[in-house]
Amino acid sequence: MQRWSWAAALVVLACAGHALAQPVGASQPSAATDANRELTIPRVAKLRVGYAGSPPFVIGGEEPQGLSVEIWKDVALQANLAYELVPSSTVGELLGDLRAGEVDAAIGPISITAARARQVDFTQPYFEAPLSILANASGEGPWARVAPFLSGAFLTGLGVLLSVLLIVGLLLWSVERRKNPDQFPERPLPGIGNGIWFALVTMTTVGYGDRVPVTLAGRIVAGVWMVIALLTASSLTAGIATALTLSSLDPLVVERAEDLSGRSVAVVRDTTGARFAREHGARVLDASDIDAAIALLADDEVEAVVFDRPALQYYLAQHPELDARLSPRSYEPLGYGFAVRRDDKLRQQLNVALLEVVESGRLKTTERRWLGGAE
Repeated sequence: MQRWSWAAALVVLACAGHALAQPVGASQPSAATDANRELTIPRVAKLRVGYAGSPPFVIGGEEPQGLSVEIWKDVALQANLAYELVPSSTVGELLGDLRAGEVDAAIGPISITAARARQVDFTQPYFEAPLSILANASGEGPWARVAPFLSGAFLTGLGVLLSVLLIVGLLLWSVERRKNPDQFPERPLPGIGNGIWFALVTMTTVGYGDRVPVTLAGRIVAGVWMVIALLTASSLTAGIATALTLSSLDPLVVERAEDLSGRSVAVVRDTTGARFAREHGARVLDASDIDAAIALLADDEVEAVVFDRPALQYYLAQHPELDARLSPRSYEPLGYGFAVRRDDKLRQQLNVALLEVVESGRLKTTERRWLGGAE
């Protein structure tokens, strides 16, 4: 009996020791434990992040810079992501590398479009950019400089002014011709002519004093006209200044989207600008990057360039010697986002970090640093 008692005691001690060695709940892990483990285990040791695009969003080199690159670095730091940057030649090539699994994410001025969203996933936009047109002046010669003075608005204003001068001159002659025939003769043609001369001199504040009304009615007419002339002269001066400004600027060869039809237009390959130009009937010439596209314009091989407006503004600011102007019109504003492979959980992680960067105000600070007032 004693032998069996010692054996039973040893069995009980062994079972108790095994139970103590097992962590509590280890045999039935909860769903929350699995979820936490999944979040804490790193996705990969280091992300391969591809980049492509044009300044000011991507500026290549040994250490790439630019608005998109800097925003990515801030987001990655916020999300505690380790990564290495991998260059690509074009955005189209970069997205192809992403789909093939050669990179884990893509950064740059990558417009979020329906066609691209069918192939990759995007984070929420971190920037919005419209398309615009860069073109040379038409160089239409002297007639283009005279044309603003023959515009409907200018001619209408001039006609109204001449009509007012005629009315004032007629009124002055009517009330002055009997008591002041020396300055306003009774004959209509010289009398009204002197009245118009008085109105014109008064309006321009020259004040020769060679014609002066002497009757009460004449002075009332002259006084009212002096007040009205202050406003009339200001409007006339502004109109002439506007016409002179317009006359000093040659119109653009291509200024509106409607002007693209049948024109030779340079675009950057695989961009939204290329699609836009083709949709509007342009004869498209593909270029590898924005520098090559604008070089075609400078060499008169094309008549315009269609590209993202902030990039064109930045290029013009960096190259003031370029004899080209940006159209005041903008089209199809699209958001830029970071791209990841379809159904990749990295997207949610980046979205949360990007929201935190936005809410902290750091995103706006970065934009101002790179773009200033160009937006």
